[in-house]
Amino acid sequence: MNSIETLKGFSESIIGLLKKVLPTDFFSTSGHKIKAVWARYSRRRGVQIAFLILVLFFGVAVTKALLSGGSEENAEGVARQVMVAPASSASNLDSVLETTGEVKSQTQGDLRAQRAGVITSVNARVGQRVTAGTIIATIENASERASVAQAQASVAQAQANLNKVIGGARNEELAVLAETTQKSAKAVTEAKTAARNTLLSAYATTDATFSGGIDVMFTDADGANPKLRFISRNSSQATAAEHARFLLQATIERHNAASAQTSLSATNELIAEINKVEQEMFKIKTALDNVISALDGAVANAGVSESAIASYQVTATGARTSVLSTLSSLSSARGNLESAQSALTIAQENQSQGVTGARQEDIDVAQAQLESAQASLAQSVAQLENTRVRAPVTGVVTILTISKGDFVTSFQDIGLIANDNALDIETYVSSSAVNRIAVGGAARINRMYEGVITSIAPGIDPVKRQVEVHIALVNEDVALPHGSRVSVEFLTDENTGQSTDVETARTILVPISALKLIGDESFVFVVTQENTLAALPVTLGAIVQSSIQILDGIDHTTQIVVDARGLNVGDTVIVKNN
Repeated sequence: MNSIETLKGFSESIIGLLKKVLPTDFFSTSGHKIKAVWARYSRRRGVQIAFLILVLFFGVAVTKALLSGGSEENAEGVARQVMVAPASSASNLDSVLETTGEVKSQTQGDLRAQRAGVITSVNARVGQRVTAGTIIATIENASERASVAQAQASVAQAQANLNKVIGGARNEELAVLAETTQKSAKAVTEAKTAARNTLLSAYATTDATFSGGIDVMFTDADGANPKLRFISRNSSQATAAEHARFLLQATIERHNAASAQTSLSATNELIAEINKVEQEMFKIKTALDNVISALDGAVANAGVSESAIASYQVTATGARTSVLSTLSSLSSARGNLESAQSALTIAQENQSQGVTGARQEDIDVAQAQLESAQASLAQSVAQLENTRVRAPVTGVVTILTISKGDFVTSFQDIGLIANDNALDIETYVSSSAVNRIAVGGAARINRMYEGVITSIAPGIDPVKRQVEVHIALVNEDVALPHGSRVSVEFLTDENTGQSTDVETARTILVPISALKLIGDESFVFVVTQENTLAALPVTLGAIVQSSIQILDGIDHTTQIVVDARGLNVGDTVIVKNN
């Protein structure tokens, strides 16, 4: 307390001296400032000492200026140079760790084709917002849709059968049942005939594909060592085509022999043959795919001209189209035959039950048939669903790599859906610097957006040889494109060198020298477009070493004059760089 009283007495002596040498109106303005500061902070012991020391320094400086012979009078009319900086730059927070990161979504999902095929429709575009479950694209699915329709009909038929078994039949109903059985039997006969014709057509397609088609491209086509007549840059596909031609010779001979037989009459025999031919056709299609790939890399030479290669390509492509058509026909023939046979079986059972009356075991059988039909429907629907690419999450289409007509393979990635309302920054820091940051620490994105460290990997990434760090944006309304690169600054305390939390990072601290006190009001200066000073009122907080906290009136980006001493509102100034 004695030291304070001593300083205070010495200060009063200095002020008395200044009153004798300074103009009267000096203390009418500056005196108010000194009193305002003293009234605001005089209750704190440390502040009292600091304040009195400032008064002493101020008095000494003014006295020295007065004794210097009026040098300031010579500078009247000359604009002073001032330095300006963002309010945030005066804080104790120092960005000493800088890197770059990638914007990612906390919730995102890949778009992936579940089966191979040609894209028949694309229902979204990049940048479009979609909800989870939206169909983004569709793969060719004519046969799958037909299977669903057929399965739905089977369910309806099985349900009707169960209802009839339970309800019994009248005479007129018995007549209808008999007629239905006859029609169903006729339908089975027609379906068998169609199935045999489809098989004959498939045999003919096989013959046309090889004997009348691609065999002209091979030497020793039906022998033990078939070889392509041309040289291809796609050597692996060419080798595969040659090997496939050798293996398929047995299939060609079987089809030629089967085409001369007409012994297949039973439904199960026809279905078995359809299944076998279908598998063989898939092998033929694969062989044609290899031939086409080899032709894509074919090199014209003295033996095979470019026109011949072009002719080969037309032949191979046409053969592949015929095989695909045959596969579709086989699938339809099998479905029609199975459906007709099932309808006949049900019709016969309905007629029998109508005559003899339903027993419990009949009801159980009808119930089981209904459940089986429902299971088949569920399977058909699942297969149809595999031809649709749906959005896995609600968000924005950020990547879409397909167009209508493109061919996709099974499980091929074709795009990405991201929720841009929950962004995340992924970045990496060196192992030597990771101990300077911590989860919950503050970061600045692109030098303007606030972020907080949400996770730090416990180990080093084996590829990048750095530690992975994730940062969440404090403000979810920030518009950063998904996948873009951004600058990342980790905010640390210049005194401790350690990561600073978000709340501290938001604090605005300015030097006391930037403050202007007039009466009970506090201001900071900003430079207008006319290079004159304007005052912004501010609300003061606590003193932190040589800085003071600003609670209201400016934000982090406000460009303030860092030293307001000797300046007044309206002064003309020159802004100088650091």
